[in-house]
Amino acid sequence: MKEITFKINEYLNSLPEYHKEVMEKTRKMISSDIPGITEVFSYGVPGFKHHKNFFYYGSFKNHLGIYPPLHNFQDIEKLKPYLGDKGNLKFNYKNEIPYELILWVARQLYQQYK
Repeated sequence: MKEITFKINEYLNSLPEYHKEVMEKTRKMISSDIPGITEVFSYGVPGFKHHKNFFYYGSFKNHLGIYPPLHNFQDIEKLKPYLGDKGNLKFNYKNEIPYELILWVARQLYQQYK
């Protein structure tokens, strides 16, 4: 676990300041809201697991990316502005980051991959 935490912190410390703030807020928000999850570092980005990996988040030049895509859920409309071409979500750093929506997505993915 220490090695994973080290990798995540190393990843976060390599980011521009605002990107790092967004990533840290996302990390803290999800880890404090969903019980029994553990952090992972895979595919070059941090994430969370509960029996299985269910949520990845990565910082890119212009956006925060959320993976994997959601499947079989009702509220697709609220995600349409953020949908990437492969079903992932992209939150542009130039816009206000919708943290509550990101938390909702994490909860949905947690249920989906339980």
